[in-house]
Amino acid sequence: MTLQYREMRADEADAVASMVAECFDRYVGSDFSAEGRAEFRRFSSAATIAGRMHDHWLLMALGPSQEVAGVIEIRALRHVSLLFVAESFQRRGIAAELMKRALARIAVEDPSLREVTVNSSLFAVRAYERFGFVADGPEQVTKGIRFVPMRRAVAKP
Repeated sequence: MTLQYREMRADEADAVASMVAECFDRYVGSDFSAEGRAEFRRFSSAATIAGRMHDHWLLMALGPSQEVAGVIEIRALRHVSLLFVAESFQRRGIAAELMKRALARIAVEDPSLREVTVNSSLFAVRAYERFGFVADGPEQVTKGIRFVPMRRAVAKP
């Protein structure tokens, strides 16, 4: 299967938000309180995603029919704010490829940057560990969202 990787265009925020919501509901949301689920839904709405593009960038993987297969969103070249792969595209290395491409871009755009962080859902901790992240503290809860803070060194180009 051939996938296309590219940055999200503003008119694609609805499709991205829809895929993220489906994955969140299926895999992550049950670990959050009602407050946390509402907070995440605000954070991952189409309008909010589109509104963040001034200091975030979002890389997409598109499937053969141009459907959103996966996304990674990076804030200020320092923090992974979203990483999701649609259920029908999981276990094909898409998250790893998105991460690889994001880290390569970060290393080029800010050669002085030493590390990247993420607040991983409990569901995704093992995946982030496979990507080279390590826990940077205990599990935390903020606004009802449960996460493990993690960090990873950025390789120099």
